[in-house]
Parts: sequence; C-alpha cells; structure tokens
Amino acid sequence: MADIHKQYWLRVHERALSVTRTFLGLGSRDQIVLRALIGFAVIAGLWIWGSADAAGDETIFRGVVLGVVIALFPLVYACNFVTAPANLDNDKTQDMLGQRAEASRRISDLEAKHVPKIAIEFDPKDNDFVALTRVGEWPRKLIGLSGAFTETGIGVWIRVRPYSLTGAPVRRCVARVLGVQRVDDSGEVGVQRWGDSLQLSWAVAAGASYQEKDVFGRDIKQFVDVASVFGNDDKLWLCINDRPNRNPGIFDPGHTYRITVGVISQEDGQVAKIELDVKWGGDLDKLQISEPGSSSVYSSYPQDETSSPQLPQGIESDTPR
Repeated sequence: MADIHKQYWLRVHERALSVTRTFLGLGSRDQIVLRALIGFAVIAGLWIWGSADAAGDETIFRGVVLGVVIALFPLVYACNFVTAPANLDNDKTQDMLGQRAEASRRISDLEAKHVPKIAIEFDPKDNDFVALTRVGEWPRKLIGLSGAFTETGIGVWIRVRPYSLTGAPVRRCVARVLGVQRVDDSGEVGVQRWGDSLQLSWAVAAGASYQEKDVFGRDIKQFVDVASVFGNDDKLWLCINDRPNRNPGIFDPGHTYRITVGVISQEDGQVAKIELDVKWGGDLDKLQISEPGSSSVYSSYPQDETSSPQLPQGIESDTPR
C-alpha cells in the first residue's frame, strides 16, 4: 500500500514539474543545460570580442531573467501540485473515454461486417449470366417404355446473380420483374410496358423455382432467370410465374428494352435492383445485353447473316427447362 501511495505522489510531482517547466519556458533538463551553456557562451564572447559594457548589460539581463524564473518557480510549482491530482484524474477519464470510443467503433465495424446486405450483379462476359444450352423434349414415359431426348434447338437464359455483400445470409429472398420499358435509339426511356411486379424464377431449381431462398456470399453462386429465348420459338420470354403467360407480346423485334429486376428479402425488407438493356432482334442470334451506360456487352449478333449462335465448348445437352 505504501508503494502505491509513493508512486501516486511521484506521478503528481512529475505532472506538476512538467507543467511548471512548460509554463516558465524551461523545457526538459537537457534544454535547461543547453540554454545555460549558450548564455555563458554569449556572455564570454562579449567579454572577449565585444565591449565590457555590452557584456555587463547582457549579464545583468540574463541574471534578472534567471532571478525571476527562480522566484516564480516555487509558486507556479505549488499551484500545479495542487491541481495535478484533478488533472491526472481528468487525463485518466479522457483516456478511458477514448478507449471506450475505439472499442465501440471496432464493435460497430464488426457488426456491420456481419449484417446481411443484399446486392445484385450482371456480367455479360461470364457464361453463367448468359447461359446457352441445347433444348428439346422428353416424350411422356409409358408403362414399361421410355423415349430418347429430342433436341429442338438452342436456348439462352439471361440471368442475374444476387449475393450478400457481407457474406451473412440474407433470408427468404424472392426475385421480381419490376418494370419493362422501351429505349429508343437516342437513349430516351419510354413509358412502362409491363405494369405488374411478377415473381421471377430461380435458375436450375426444379420444383423450387418460385420458392423463397436464402442468399449467401459471392462464393456460393445463385442465379435468377430474367428472360429466355428458344431457338425454335423466336420469342423473348420473361421467366415469370404467370399462367397463362402473356408477356411475349411486349417484346417487339428490332427494339431495345430496359428490364428492371429486384431481389427482395421478405425477412427484413431489403431490396437490391438492377437494370438490363436487352436489344432484341427477333431471334436467338440477334441479341445484345448490357447494363445501362456500361461498355461491357453480351452480343450474339453474327459477323454475317448465315452465322448462328454456338454453344461454348464442353456444354452437353441438358434436361429441358
């Protein structure tokens, strides 16, 4: 206990001494010694190379300054010694408040990193976002009989990818088409051509295409089908859960359409939106897709009119959607 008291009063003394030195312009011990040496050097120089009167005046001036400092030192020290405990307590309080603020900031940062936050993206250079596959039909299976897959053409699905920015799961998500507008050649966006907010299907989710899904971080890929084209159909379809499906009539060939897609968390109400500009030429090999204002574009337009879209290498016939 005695050591604790001794250490405390030593801190009080050091605080009072430090404040007193600063107030009187003395600084540290090394600075005091340096200033004294400089003063002696100046006086000695005046005695040797200057006049005796100048040296005497300098000596008197410095003596007076030193006397004033010596006279004031005990008084200033005593005042600072009295106020030092309060100042030490204030320093400790400020230090604790600073540490608490820093801890609070770190906790907030950690919480922010683990709060679910949904986002959505489209990459026209990635085959996952513009997925081409062979399509066809499976004949109905009869008792004891089965048929072979009959290929009818190539299909393409335009897809977007929702994901959690923080990696924390975004619960109970559904995707919806929020709007379809025609965009003219000047870039002017026309009136809404599709007024309903109908649910879009999750990609490759047989039996669960329109159910709620949890969305995870970027390392877990999940896609939403926005629109599709079948080679033997030559119509652009929204991938909506609508029976009967009335949407093909809104996409006239030879125009660009802006499709707005939203992914909504029905757990906390978060919404992520994305817009796709789809230039529809009337068949599968006349299709361009990009985000508004982006220079990155998917295009199936051929170099000549006899060309047709080709599947990426390694893609085999898939079960029809």
